[in-house]
Amino acid sequence: MDSSDSAQETPTVRLPDDWRTGRIEAVHDLAWRDLLDLVPGTAQALADLAAEQTGTTATGLARDTAVRFNGGCGSDLFLVCRECDADRAVIEIKGPQAAMNPNKDDIWQTAVYQDAYQADPALACGHFPGISPLFILLDARNRSRQAIEQKEGAYIPLSLDAWAVLTYEEVLTRAPFKDQPLARWLLACC
Repeated sequence: MDSSDSAQETPTVRLPDDWRTGRIEAVHDLAWRDLLDLVPGTAQALADLAAEQTGTTATGLARDTAVRFNGGCGSDLFLVCRECDADRAVIEIKGPQAAMNPNKDDIWQTAVYQDAYQADPALACGHFPGISPLFILLDARNRSRQAIEQKEGAYIPLSLDAWAVLTYEEVLTRAPFKDQPLARWLLACC
C-alpha cells in the first residue's frame, strides 16, 4: 500500500480483549475520546446534536480543539480549545453500568460542573462566539433525560436542564459515526 492510501485510512484504536472484566466504563471513555478526537467531523457532529437539543448553535465549536480527560476523577471528557486550553464542551459518558455521580456532599457531578463555570467564567473558551461550554451527557442505556432524573434523582434531586442528554443509539447511528469501528463496538456493548 502506498502512503497516499494509508493517509486516507480512518484511525482506530485497539480495545483490550479483557474489556468485560470490570473496566468497561473506562474503556467506553477511551473509545469515545478516540472516536471524537481521531475521526474527522465527529466532535462537531456531537456538538451540533447537543446544540439542536438545547436550542442553541454550535457551528464551529469543534474547530481547533482536542478531546481530553479532565474533571474531578480524571475520567470525564472535555472539548478543549488548542489556543487557550479552556473548555468548549463537557462530555459526561454513562456507559452500560455507570450511574450519575454525587460527590461526598451529595452534589451531582453535573451540578458541580455547571457551578464551576458560573463561578469562574475564565474556565470556558472565549474564542468561541456561542455558548461555552456546551454540556453533553451520553447514555449507553438509551435513557431519556426524564428517566435519568427520576431514577437517579429519587433521593437527591437531579436536574439535567442545562445538559443535552443524548443516547448512544441516536449519536452512533448517524454520519459521521455510523460504520466507524469504534462506533460499532460501542453500540455492540450496550
